[in-house]
Amino acid sequence: MYQYFEGSFPEGRELSFEGAEAYMGENAACALRIPLEGSGMEGADRYFLSLEPYPGGAMISNEIKDENSEPAYVENGVIVCPLTSALTSTGSLRIQLSAVFGEKTMKSGVGKIEFGESICGGGKPFKTAEDDIFARLDSLSQRVSALENSESENPDFDFTAAAVCAVLTFESGEETPVYFEEDDAAASAKLNEILALPDFGEAKKYTVASGSALYVITINGGAPAINAYRGREMLEYLKTEVMN
Repeated sequence: MYQYFEGSFPEGRELSFEGAEAYMGENAACALRIPLEGSGMEGADRYFLSLEPYPGGAMISNEIKDENSEPAYVENGVIVCPLTSALTSTGSLRIQLSAVFGEKTMKSGVGKIEFGESICGGGKPFKTAEDDIFARLDSLSQRVSALENSESENPDFDFTAAAVCAVLTFESGEETPVYFEEDDAAASAKLNEILALPDFGEAKKYTVASGSALYVITINGGAPAINAYRGREMLEYLKTEVMN
């Protein structure tokens, strides 16, 4: 039986949570419970949850359509999403709900949950293959869904290519965080934020996908190196990272 973090929409689509007590690294003991009543997002064709352990890279839930969806599902107007250790590991989790109505997508505000310190002291939890596959496939699913439901007659294929490349080279949320930014200005800001981390953080690489390029920061001999991949360069990068 889960302990629930109860979601609500006190002001329009602003999402907030209260309820369960959980700890860093806790796995499969707690779940988000989000009643849709009053959100203005009831009756959507499908839902997605954007889940960002902070600091870290965002993960996207499975497509949430009915009570048979897994692992997150919706039943009687309530979304339930179990929390894995990958989502509780940093001590802070940011959540945003997306609702897809035909060709339009509606998003909630960003809710936040804090987890208490546990005996692991914020150490790295064990990760399972399921956690990594969840992040890879559902991130890709969300990006493809966004493209399919774009209101634009000219979808941004450059961004889609960079996003798919980023997902396919993702290994884990702690070792290879992935960020999706809307434009070059946002990507540049994210790169600067990463470079400002103490000792450049603990990850072995950071990936930032934008509308014009795929940026990869790697640490070589204690110094960061930034590479930008565009067009065919992304294909060559994929061959190196995935096919070898």
